[in-house]
Amino acid sequence: MKILLLYHYMSPDDVVSAIHFSQLGAELSKNGIIVDAWPGNRSRRKRRTFPNFSTLNGVNYHRVFDISFNKSNILRLISSLIVQFQWFIRIMEKGEEYDKIIIGSDPIFSTLFMSLVKKYKNSVNIIYWVFDLHPEASIALGYPSQSLFVKLAEKINKTAYHCADKVFVVGECMGQLIKSKYKLEKSFDTIIPWSLLPEENHNTKLIKSRKNKNFHTTILYSGNYGKAHDLDDFLRFAKFCRNDDGIKFYIAGNALEDNDVKNFIFSNKLLNVEALPFVDFSELRLRIESIDYHWVSVRENFSGIVVPSKFFSAVEAKRGVIVNCNERASIWDYTQRYKLGYCVPIDCTDEIYAKVSADMRLEQTKKIHFSNSAAAHDNHFKKEVQVERFLRSIVES
Repeated sequence: MKILLLYHYMSPDDVVSAIHFSQLGAELSKNGIIVDAWPGNRSRRKRRTFPNFSTLNGVNYHRVFDISFNKSNILRLISSLIVQFQWFIRIMEKGEEYDKIIIGSDPIFSTLFMSLVKKYKNSVNIIYWVFDLHPEASIALGYPSQSLFVKLAEKINKTAYHCADKVFVVGECMGQLIKSKYKLEKSFDTIIPWSLLPEENHNTKLIKSRKNKNFHTTILYSGNYGKAHDLDDFLRFAKFCRNDDGIKFYIAGNALEDNDVKNFIFSNKLLNVEALPFVDFSELRLRIESIDYHWVSVRENFSGIVVPSKFFSAVEAKRGVIVNCNERASIWDYTQRYKLGYCVPIDCTDEIYAKVSADMRLEQTKKIHFSNSAAAHDNHFKKEVQVERFLRSIVES
């Protein structure tokens, strides 16, 4: 079998979704599949240039030209169109060489590209792996849902979802949203964004707050803040627990750059909230393992649009999770189904905070959550399980 991967950014780029796509290609290659990939020749963040031809981890890279841009939405759009135009020309010339073509949801307008490919070369077998939903994310951020741009994008999406031979999503909630909105009958397979934690490195020195005898429980909010994620309930929970010397709250990431967050902590005298510095990727596993519970939030209007990969990192590290989202989110379901920690609804009540904080005092409870996380990762979430599911599905399609 010969497979083509089409994603804007791939190895050695360090963007999370680029790593997932690259690792998928490497795992497919290990299973005896010939894997080609045509990403752009520049990295996502620093716009570094990569060789046009190379083989990395069994994947044959034949990169296409990409332009350099720096935080410009217009140039990002132009970059997207340039990359996809070159893909289109190549597929028209030699698309039949591939048994399957796997397309990701980056670059922008990949659904339009996919629809055009199927229109002019319907013989190719296209698998669409959805990481992000557009224009749904724009609508969630406040873009007018009745605008011409949104209506056109939704029409293109509906065509693309119908014409794709197979669609993978990163969470059941995402598949349900797509099926409901675009009135699709086809079933979607879920391939979750598996954890990308580095290998264990016990030589790395890092303060492990979990072992600090002053606290029986530590809770961390880390990663991106804003847009799809917020800290409202995290801070309210910290305020509720401010007289409990046994629970310590930590924040790592860009959240403390927000004035509202800083003002809330200062005005409520939350001495139980502390900032943690950024750590190098090589120390990320130890950072996550040093905390008892990881707080993962998804705003109400982003449910089904994003599935946070840091949830799966916490589970791989055998830690507990506190998910703060609505009940439709996949991470809510996973947390309840596998008993990984606590589900905290948006705009949570003090009654729930009281139950959670009391339960956290029990060391046996934490041990159960940690053990359940280890089992859930090994049996359901780890990369090998996802790749096996992917292989089984594409063979059947």
